[in-house]
Amino acid sequence: MIQYNSVWINLVSGTITWVASFGVNQLAIQRYASLPTLKQAQQIIYYTLVPFFILCSVVAFIGFIALAYFYNCNPLETGQILETDHITILFAKDILLFRKSECFHAVVVACGITSTLLAFSAAPLGGILRVCVSVLGAISGPIVGIFVLAMFFPRSGFWSCILSFVISNIIMVFVCIANYVEDPYRDLFLPTNSSIEGCGSSNFTVRHQPPYDTHYGDPTTMFISRISTYSYAGVGFIIMMTIGVSINFVKSEQEPEKIRHLTFTGRK
Repeated sequence: MIQYNSVWINLVSGTITWVASFGVNQLAIQRYASLPTLKQAQQIIYYTLVPFFILCSVVAFIGFIALAYFYNCNPLETGQILETDHITILFAKDILLFRKSECFHAVVVACGITSTLLAFSAAPLGGILRVCVSVLGAISGPIVGIFVLAMFFPRSGFWSCILSFVISNIIMVFVCIANYVEDPYRDLFLPTNSSIEGCGSSNFTVRHQPPYDTHYGDPTTMFISRISTYSYAGVGFIIMMTIGVSINFVKSEQEPEKIRHLTFTGRK
């Protein structure tokens, strides 16, 4: 958890994030509820997962191909780009350079103008945009936690849900702010493979690693600021469940035997 990213962080927090988007999100629930039968609502979930899986796979493969393309000459070190987000754009420009049709040029110009306008629109936001993205990711954990708390702990009620949700969100907002202010992973970058043979006539500057393991963040920063932003959903979920279950054991708000349980197969 106190690292930039890992397989387990992606597996656990990624699952919670996508459950929040496709399972308990208000827009998703409204779409499911608008279908005429329960069977059709169940089917649409599976129909959504197939194209989503294909899309994510395509995006991942594009990343692998771009990595292989720039493996021996890092464009960040040659000065061709300034941010890692620009690698895919440079990759697309290089591999599509051979296309000379007027139609293709028109598409490039239109996309370029649109991207430039969006960039100028987002520029005033600065770090605020980054904070918003982190906070929205952190909120997904407590949102999923409310549903899990209600499903697996039927004695929970209004107070256990509302208190655990509010407190967990407040804690996660402080974690996001700490991460933004201290930025413990500011020096993180992958080792370079740039060489004279790979870059040809282009000049490049090899970056040097700082004296600490950047994957685990700057050790001089606070513990909470080094929590991976990719794990915010999982951390928020754990905090929400811990508080909610604790309140549930102290104060039972409902009688489970009188509850009509709503499950994936219908209401019992």
